[in-house]
Amino acid sequence: MKSVKQQGFTLLEVLVAAVIMIAVLSLSALSFQSARRSSESAVATMEMLVPLPLISDTIKAQILANPSEQLHGDGELNGVAYQWQAKTIQFGAPPPSYDAENDVEITFSPRYRLYQVELVLNFANKTEHFQFMALSWLPRNVRSEE
Repeated sequence: MKSVKQQGFTLLEVLVAAVIMIAVLSLSALSFQSARRSSESAVATMEMLVPLPLISDTIKAQILANPSEQLHGDGELNGVAYQWQAKTIQFGAPPPSYDAENDVEITFSPRYRLYQVELVLNFANKTEHFQFMALSWLPRNVRSEE
């Protein structure tokens, strides 16, 4: 009797191959979906942070224009809404200088303010908080009330 050689795959081999293929496809779909979400989040963060240097420069200019104990403000730039608050954390005078001609130490009244600035950016339902310091000073002819 001649033996018949089997050609093709058995049903069990086809099912095992199908299960492996489905598992690989589902894992790759999950990886792709996660990568897409990460990319969208990175784009939203980038769009929020692009105007940050302009916003911080605007805040510093407002602080320089009006150096007082506390300041605050808000605005919008390139679709990014922002709110800020600045509090004086140090108010002091320049270091004393020495007049050698008259042998006198010259002291100055307080003119310089160091601010702690808190900034909140809002864009596309995303909020970011930032802190930085800013320095301001009173003109020489203006006396402080403190």
